Amino acid sequence: MIARQDNENLFPIRSDDLFHRHEGERIAAPLHPWELVQIGNCRAPVELDEGWLILTHGVGAMRKYCIGAMLLDKADPTRVLGRSRVPLLSPSDAGREVMCPMSFIPAAHWSMPGHLFTPYDIADSAVGFATVRPGALVESLD
Repeated sequence: MIARQDNENLFPIRSDDLFHRHEGERIAAPLHPWELVQIGNCRAPVELDEGWLILTHGVGAMRKYCIGAMLLDKADPTRVLGRSRVPLLSPSDAGREVMCPMSFIPAAHWSMPGHLFTPYDIADSAVGFATVRPGALVESLD
């Protein structure tokens, strides 16, 4: 799995028995302004012909959470092939009075024929839904 073990970066985590986890070398650190505080994995990777697609969330200034993506090598998921330079989705300024005022975090995702369907949390007060064609998403990654 890909997880944030140090509250800032993404690491591959391996386990032979689900009780003991082995942390690998960091594969991604905050890079762009929209993810400057920390990045995180949003859920399980999606297997594509091009590699493993993971949705990420980045935390930028003012605790603003945005959604991005990364493409990992299929044979070696510790190798990043592409990454969102700009967020795919980002919140508006509405709802700043809640605990995570700018949260915009996917809750899960499902593959549908030709699309990825993702429900997401909006400022701890609503749920939104987004769809994207994985092929178009992969083409947009740097």
